[in-house]
Amino acid sequence: MNENSVRNLIAGLFVIFMLFVMIFIGFFLSGGFKTQASSTFVTNFNSISGLNVGSDVYYKGFSIGKVSDISINKKNPKLVSVYMQIHDDIPIYNQTIASLQTIGITGQSKVELSLDITKNEVGLDLMTKEKGKILEIKSKPSQLESILKKVGGIATSLEEISQKFNKMMSPQNLDRFNEFTDSINILLYNLSNSSIYLNKTMLNFNETMTQSQETITRLNDVMRMFQYDPSIVVRGVEH
Repeated sequence: MNENSVRNLIAGLFVIFMLFVMIFIGFFLSGGFKTQASSTFVTNFNSISGLNVGSDVYYKGFSIGKVSDISINKKNPKLVSVYMQIHDDIPIYNQTIASLQTIGITGQSKVELSLDITKNEVGLDLMTKEKGKILEIKSKPSQLESILKKVGGIATSLEEISQKFNKMMSPQNLDRFNEFTDSINILLYNLSNSSIYLNKTMLNFNETMTQSQETITRLNDVMRMFQYDPSIVVRGVEH
């Protein structure tokens, strides 16, 4: 091996050594050698679409842990239990709730923690950690689940309306409706005939009233003539 080959070998080894040193420094500065203490919490969802082991757990935009395990709830198979490793320096309260949120348009999901505080609540109750016990964080439906639930409710209402309409349009009800319309037509016909009879009666009554008025007028004339000349009773009224 000549001198140039030895120099090239040393230079190559030095470059490789410096590369490992830079990787080590970068890993050290990023906290790669630090193992941050964490505790296990569990929450239960109806579905976990887009959520996987290793998905992030967030609180107000900060990553505070990871999803460590996902399994079917043993007590209620309709629920999915999501286990989370959350940093110990993050306080978890009894008012803390977990929800699923989608990440952009990737289809992936994350667990978002938040506080469910009512107006009447003054303080927060910190969860008491017990060795060997996994504390449960309450969950709430995601926005997508809420929308789907509302859509399902609307669909159910429309289905009920459709069933009622179909029941209303059944052959029996249609026959009853036809009978009702026939009864209405008969009633209208009878009212029409009654109206014609009433009109004739009113015309006859008007004629009778007219004749009575004429008779009264003549009697008034006779009375005036009698008052003027009583002898007219003997002579008679000249027409």
